[in-house]
Amino acid sequence: MLGLVTTKRAVLESKDDLKRRIDEAARYVTLEQLCLSPQCGFASTAEGNALTSEDQVAKLRLVVETAHEVWGEGSGASVSEPANASATTAPARRVTGHARHTREACRQEGLSNLW
Repeated sequence: MLGLVTTKRAVLESKDDLKRRIDEAARYVTLEQLCLSPQCGFASTAEGNALTSEDQVAKLRLVVETAHEVWGEGSGASVSEPANASATTAPARRVTGHARHTREACRQEGLSNLW
């Protein structure tokens, strides 16, 4: 799991930089064994992190879009709830990390359309 997208700052990472770092990691393990995720949750400190809901959405979209570009549309990365969520297998998901927590946070913030 490559936690390459920071949840501490609002500035978006460049897709090219993310892809370069994924390529670097693929020198040591196969690309199929890798996945992309945020570094940690968006509220990883008691005070939370200085990101707006819009910043968080942009970060999640960046992860999903980059995963689609690296692993293809069938990678399991999604911005909408799959019709049959239980049918999604772990190896097929390329956007991981704190997915359950992030999904719940999105629902609580009225952003369930991301999943």
